[in-house]
Amino acid sequence: MKSKLCELYVIKYIIMMFILSATLLYMYYKGNIDTRAIVLCVAAVFIMEILLDLFSEKYRSGSENSQRDEVGVVKGFLHKTAGMRNELKVKNEELKALRDISEIITSTFEVKIITEYIYEIFNKFAGCDRYLIAFADKCSEQLIFKYEFGTIILNETGDFVDQESIVAKCYESKRTLIALNSFIKSRNTAGDKIAIPLSVSGETVGVIFIESGSAYSFEKLNISFLENLAVYAAISIKNAELFNNLYEQKQEIEALYEETTAVNEELNSYINQLNKTKEELKSKNDELIAYYNEIHTAYLQTVTALSNSIEAKDAYTRGHCQRVMEISCELGKRLGMSESEIEDLRYVAILHDIGKIGVPARILNKQGKLTDDEYNDIKKHPLIAYNILKDVEFIKGGLDGILQHHERYDGKGYPYGIKGEGICKLGRILCIADAFDAMTSDRPYRKAMSMREAVSEIERCKGSQFDPYIASEFIQLSKQII
Repeated sequence: MKSKLCELYVIKYIIMMFILSATLLYMYYKGNIDTRAIVLCVAAVFIMEILLDLFSEKYRSGSENSQRDEVGVVKGFLHKTAGMRNELKVKNEELKALRDISEIITSTFEVKIITEYIYEIFNKFAGCDRYLIAFADKCSEQLIFKYEFGTIILNETGDFVDQESIVAKCYESKRTLIALNSFIKSRNTAGDKIAIPLSVSGETVGVIFIESGSAYSFEKLNISFLENLAVYAAISIKNAELFNNLYEQKQEIEALYEETTAVNEELNSYINQLNKTKEELKSKNDELIAYYNEIHTAYLQTVTALSNSIEAKDAYTRGHCQRVMEISCELGKRLGMSESEIEDLRYVAILHDIGKIGVPARILNKQGKLTDDEYNDIKKHPLIAYNILKDVEFIKGGLDGILQHHERYDGKGYPYGIKGEGICKLGRILCIADAFDAMTSDRPYRKAMSMREAVSEIERCKGSQFDPYIASEFIQLSKQII
């Protein structure tokens, strides 16, 4: 009898391993391995194990009651099979829910549709009657409830999350927190609460909170499944919000385009490309980086158009910004500046006079000498330019150059009277390039100097108006042209 049992167990495990290996190998060659297939495979092995246990029971039992024992084993088998069937049904529903939410991520950017669907899934599997989603506010860095659903609505959308609440603690700890049979102040009764962190690319951006007025109703929930749902929820909601933010930026750019009178053909091409990108965003999130770069370009084009419109107010300075940019970049190369520094220099040079948008045209085009008040208005243009451009991300590296391009090396410049090395390098380069082009251009109140006369003036003002080293390098550079 004992040897028979040993043989049966050996045969049992050989058959189990054979079934498992053969099934997985078949699915591998078919390219059809997924979570559901693995669950079914494991279930088949489990059933086989139970069947083999039935046979082994025969050999172990030699009593007259063996038949009755076998009936009990069969009943146990049927009970296990029914339980496993129910478990497989639940797993199948969970897989279907994950598949459906995956399809929603790529099929819509409507946040309301996404959040309502996620609530329906949580309600189906958890039986919750309150459901809220909180995200961290970019300005205050505090959690704010942004979405609220359920049969019980307390109108908490827009409210800051209590720092002592389970939601705040979940966000800080970055892990799921469960409170069973916990007192719910808003209901004045005991119930269950769960807070699940929302994470995107390893960063916790918010929390999903569900609640039930029935104590211990969340006790047997599949928390791992709910956490997977939360991951999908975070991705879909953030993608939708990102798309909507980008779309709003597009709308703002188009409005700016309508107000601008001197936009060139490149901006029109960009808007067409932006419209095409909007359609592709549903399935190509990777193109977001390229989209941001295009916004960068469009912003520069728009601001450049504004700069050109300022020059249009003063016929004597037309082309001035372009020439200052060319002179500045050549001087920057001679000074050994890096490519990124020269790129900053190029931007600030082309935009350095955009602040003249705030100076009346009658002052810019005045034939005679300016009054003190008029000259004070002129001196405001670096600060006006700074305030216009201070929120433009790609130009922040050279913004001080625009603000300081009328400062003097001896501290007698404007707007702040900064002295010597306290003036940024870009500002000291712009000061020379701007002065040289001004001297060699016709103005309402005087004729242009010759290039030799202008270079002599630069030489004369070394150490007073201009940085002596940069001025010397400029003079050497000018000898290659004159």
